[in-house]
Formats: sequence, C-alpha cells, structure tokens
Amino acid sequence: MKHQIKILLLTLSCTTLFYCNTDDDSNENINSANDFIGEWLRSDSTDDIKYKMVFTEQVLENDSEKIGYIISSVIYSTGEATSSLGDFNWNINNDVLTLDKVVTTFQFSSNKESLLLPSFSELDFIKQ
Repeated sequence: MKHQIKILLLTLSCTTLFYCNTDDDSNENINSANDFIGEWLRSDSTDDIKYKMVFTEQVLENDSEKIGYIISSVIYSTGEATSSLGDFNWNINNDVLTLDKVVTTFQFSSNKESLLLPSFSELDFIKQ
C-alpha cells in the first residue's frame, strides 16, 4: 500500500511539473527601455523654468548604453533666456536605472505617464 501511494505521489508530481509552462509567467508589468524613450518634464517646471530629460534609442557605438539629454531653460522677466544641454548615458537592468554614474531604482505610475527616480530627484517626471 505504501508503495502504491509513493508511486501515485510521484506520478502527480511529475504530471504537475510537466504541465508548467514558461508562458504562464506574465511579462505584462516588466519595464523595458522602451518605456523610458521620449521626453520627461520635471513636475515643478513652469512656463519660465523647465527641466527636461530626453531618453533616446540611440546606442553608443560598441556599447549597450543608450544616449540621453538633460535640457534646462530659464526665461527671465526681462525677456532674456538661458538654456543648457547636457548628455548622459543610460541603461536599465531589472529594476535599476543607471544614468552615467548615478544608480537609482525607478517607478512608473500605473499608466506610465509619470516617472519617479528616487536617487536622482525628489520630484517626479511627466511624460510629454
């Protein structure tokens, strides 16, 4: 009797193991580099003061890092304006975003229209 129970348990174990499928794992919520592509305006930006991050699909030659830009601009009450443009390299690995030497976790809003980078900025970025 014990032998039959062991065989039954072994058969059930093997059956359930072989019915597992890699398609069962949902990749629906997995973040990808494509989720970052585009312009992201920091949430405290106004008509006169803007801070924007642009994530591009451009890849550095012989590298896995992509190219991005930080654009900041200020329009003064006199009508004069200043702006600056800086570039950065970026990539993601699981739930970690690396911006040059800054390594941060990231979190998207449910509709992926807002991005929070805790080790980079206290303010979130809004997709444009």
